[in-house]
Amino acid sequence: MELRRQLNISSTLGNLCLGNVTLSRDDVTLIRNTLDECKSLRWVYLANINFEFGALDSFACTIFTSGRPSVEKLSLVNMHDAEVVRDLLRFTRHSYYGLRRLTLRNVPLDMNAVRYIGNDLETFSLSDIGLSTTAIDSFTNMLRRSRGLCMLKLRNLDISENEWKLVLDAVASARRVSTIDLSMNRWGDESLSSLVWLICTMGTLRMLKLQSSKWPDMSAYVSESTRTRRGEAMLAMAHAIAANDSLRDVDFLEVDFNVLPITFLSNIIGGISTLKILRINGCHVPDESMRAFADVLRNNYTLQCLSMCWAHVSETSMCALLDAVAANDTLDTLRLIGAYSDGRVWDSMHRMLAGQSSLTSLDISSPYLPTQTFIGNIAAGLARNTKLATLIAMGHKVELPDVSALLECMRRNTTLTTLDLFTDKMREQHPFGIKEIERALEANAKRQVKESQDSTAALSVDDDDVPTHEEKRLCHVDSRVVL
Repeated sequence: MELRRQLNISSTLGNLCLGNVTLSRDDVTLIRNTLDECKSLRWVYLANINFEFGALDSFACTIFTSGRPSVEKLSLVNMHDAEVVRDLLRFTRHSYYGLRRLTLRNVPLDMNAVRYIGNDLETFSLSDIGLSTTAIDSFTNMLRRSRGLCMLKLRNLDISENEWKLVLDAVASARRVSTIDLSMNRWGDESLSSLVWLICTMGTLRMLKLQSSKWPDMSAYVSESTRTRRGEAMLAMAHAIAANDSLRDVDFLEVDFNVLPITFLSNIIGGISTLKILRINGCHVPDESMRAFADVLRNNYTLQCLSMCWAHVSETSMCALLDAVAANDTLDTLRLIGAYSDGRVWDSMHRMLAGQSSLTSLDISSPYLPTQTFIGNIAAGLARNTKLATLIAMGHKVELPDVSALLECMRRNTTLTTLDLFTDKMREQHPFGIKEIERALEANAKRQVKESQDSTAALSVDDDDVPTHEEKRLCHVDSRVVL
């Protein structure tokens, strides 16, 4: 019954997702009959699947060698039998168009299994896996011979420092890779140097994820010389991120910047940095680091999106950040979900909005913000703002005075088109005021659409007035005839 339920859901979605079952030959026959009714099968997800004797080959043939369009994505999760993993990877080579995306998480992966991974993968994800020395050699060879690999995820791998160097050297040779996810890995002195070298040399890298990474120990428990050396290595990584002119998006999650050099964050967006998106969600950022970051942000001309959701920062740091955003001319999106807030912070928020910052999208959703200062300050700032188009502030209690303040604000604001603040219960309590606010938002949206259309029409008229190359040639010929 469990298998039938999973097959019914899978056939509806056009995928095959199975978990925590043991398949027999009869089960494989049922799967084959179910899939025959599907026009296509693009994704196969298998989690903790076991096979009875003779069922594995029949299942693999059904999935990978049938006449239907071939599987493009295969995910193997919590598979404990190395032979099953190896045989499934072996059959992927029979797929007509070839496998494009492969995800392996918490599965045994030996040298022979790695050899069956094809060269035409576009996305490859490897997580929660320990690789033997022979498997590392096969894995690095696979990376070097890959032809179309664009996204590579290596998360929480249990490999040594020397093995990390071999892997990162092979990654650098895969010249089409544009997204690399190295989250939840433990970095030592040698592997950190290899990471810095990778960031410096990859001219195709556009996105780098280093979420929940464990950096070399720089606490008081190590010697002063060791702390200095490791601090210099971390600053070298920050400079490498800033110097890579192809890198656009860097993601740090739950990183404790208290143990990193004070200027680490500021160096990432300083100097010749071309970074456009920086995510430091859930990170601990000390006051000194935030002040240095805010000072550089004031004069940064490339960063367009900054996300600091649930960041652990002080009131002083948040005020410094908002003042820097107010002075910045290019930042387009700011996300501060669950950020620290009190009266001083909202005074800074008011100054930022009223000061005509370049922001067009602001997300300050949180159930912990004080209503009595938030609504008044934001409404007063919005009344003078001419850029912000989207404000997301879900999770706040809204009273009648707050609705009145927002309604007065919307009578003057002409750019805000999206305001995510009101719930159905709020609409029942304050129907008239909220309805008027939503009408004002809709009017702003229609006005902007009309202005965009008028601008496009004006440009097309200007283009018609400009003579083409052929018209210029004919005019030149006519003038010579008159003469």
